[in-house]
Amino acid sequence: MAASVEGKLPNLDSLKKLVRDDLRRILESKHGAKDLFIDPTLMKPIDRIANVKFLQDHGVEKIYKIDSSKPVQGNRERFYITRPKVISIKYIVEQMKAEKSAGQDRHYTIVMVPRSLYICEKILEQNGVFGWVTIETLSFNLLPIDKDILTIELDFFYSSYFLHHDETWLHTAASALVALQQEFGKIPNFYAIGQAAKSTWQLSQTLLDCGPDITGVPKQIGHVILIDRDVDLVSPLCSQVTYEGLLDDIFGIQCGVVQFDKSVTGADNVMKVPLNSDDWLFQEVRNKHFSTVFKELSAKAKDLQKSYDKKDEMSVAQMKDFVAKDLKSLKATHKSLTIHISACEEITKRKTASGELEDQLATEHGLLEGHSMTENTKYIEECIYQQQRPVNTLRLMCLLSLVKDGLSPETYESLKRHSLQSHGYQHVLTFHNLLKLGLFTKRANPSQTTVKLPGGSSSSLKIATGKLNLPRKSSFQILSKNLHLIPKSGVEIDLRNPTDMSYVFSGAYTPLSCRLVELVIEKRGFTGIEDSVKLITNSFGQSVKAQSARGGKPGGSQSRDPADQTVVVFFLGGVTYSEIAALRFLGHKYGNRFLILSTNIITGDRFISQTLP
Repeated sequence: MAASVEGKLPNLDSLKKLVRDDLRRILESKHGAKDLFIDPTLMKPIDRIANVKFLQDHGVEKIYKIDSSKPVQGNRERFYITRPKVISIKYIVEQMKAEKSAGQDRHYTIVMVPRSLYICEKILEQNGVFGWVTIETLSFNLLPIDKDILTIELDFFYSSYFLHHDETWLHTAASALVALQQEFGKIPNFYAIGQAAKSTWQLSQTLLDCGPDITGVPKQIGHVILIDRDVDLVSPLCSQVTYEGLLDDIFGIQCGVVQFDKSVTGADNVMKVPLNSDDWLFQEVRNKHFSTVFKELSAKAKDLQKSYDKKDEMSVAQMKDFVAKDLKSLKATHKSLTIHISACEEITKRKTASGELEDQLATEHGLLEGHSMTENTKYIEECIYQQQRPVNTLRLMCLLSLVKDGLSPETYESLKRHSLQSHGYQHVLTFHNLLKLGLFTKRANPSQTTVKLPGGSSSSLKIATGKLNLPRKSSFQILSKNLHLIPKSGVEIDLRNPTDMSYVFSGAYTPLSCRLVELVIEKRGFTGIEDSVKLITNSFGQSVKAQSARGGKPGGSQSRDPADQTVVVFFLGGVTYSEIAALRFLGHKYGNRFLILSTNIITGDRFISQTLP
């Protein structure tokens, strides 16, 4: 049974209001009608904060995307909202120059999100347009997409930091932590796992010390756990089997909104459906294993039918009361049921009917458990020969490499060669990126051992451990055993009423990131798990000033301060909906309230796509 969780999560709507007020200030700084150009990557986040009506109420007449298209006719006041990226600034410069050449007199305002960078101002200056523009900054560091999820919407963070070693966006991540504390009080306990996590934590403390005093802001959060994505590379590569995870895999969820096409709605128009806890039906099934969702929805449909049937036995007065109070909510439930049942049917059609998902899951589970490696490698080769989607085969190849601490040179070169021949030699860069990130690697050649020979001379003898078949455990296998990531053989996980986080991967694997969160909370730090953490990274640390966040866990002390049961888990490089579901399960089980903060929401495909040319 789930432990009771007293109190509530902080109200994240206040964060939206802060950004909306800042945007209002910027728009009202110029009078008259305005044209607004928005960075394509910011279109949906801006829409979640300020809809079209809000923009129109503050003078915006037309909205465009920032791209390389020709200048357009419009109003004298022109606003650009963009990330501080070189390509976007160059597009803006080209447009301004073209309009000036055509004799058009405009006032330009460039709004950088979330801050201005020197390189952007340098480009404006080098092109002779710096004096034409007013530069503003919109402190849009956090986007609430549900009551327990915040994102920064930096889809490129993983490749930027971990692949290209660009630390620019660590400032944005640190600023997000500062914004959280300015609104919800200083957080006393920090735990960081990974180099990016440590740097973000340290920078946030510096920024907080340089900012306004927040000692008077009531504390609503007790703990922050920061985790680098490269601490757990296995979890995003595994196929998602929770309902929300599959919705993201199949249809794509952007800023908490999914777009259903004709295959789900039966209509030609695309339907945008918000996926959040405001929809009680979705809230009931979002974290469940997909195999149990149809039964849940069928039961809800039967309950709905019973509610409709009651009206046949009502008096006139009861019917009037029914229409006034219940009919609207029943119709909304009916609509939601129809949508989600159709979505489930489409997921089944695309994923399970062909048998593709079952085969892939069987291979993934075999790799995670370390069984049938030869057969699993052959399956991956068959996927390559059949020219399945490159990201699909790359995910399996990376998973194979990760669980074995790299492949033998022969296996590595064979899979790489066949993949390039099947999918094209443009992926030479892809394999370079995968190697650089440690996702697809090969083990070193057999080691050389120096042996003393008679007479004092020495010789180097190669000892080919692979040929001797000496037993060797990978780091993943050691972690799996030490942290109980893989359930014991023969233990069945009840997917309908789970008792373990591993249900999010059909009982085959508990996400490493979520297990680390559980242990850090339980032990109030890294005591007792240092050796396991060192197998992943040497960069970890903590700053603990308050009581444990163990909440209702057996053996843990219940804190008197409700804020101490609120834990922010900050993923640097992306988080999957499977991991979010596991953390929600953990919170319900032990009595903690988890607030998930991430640079972005990822799927296995989007994760691997960051390495493609």
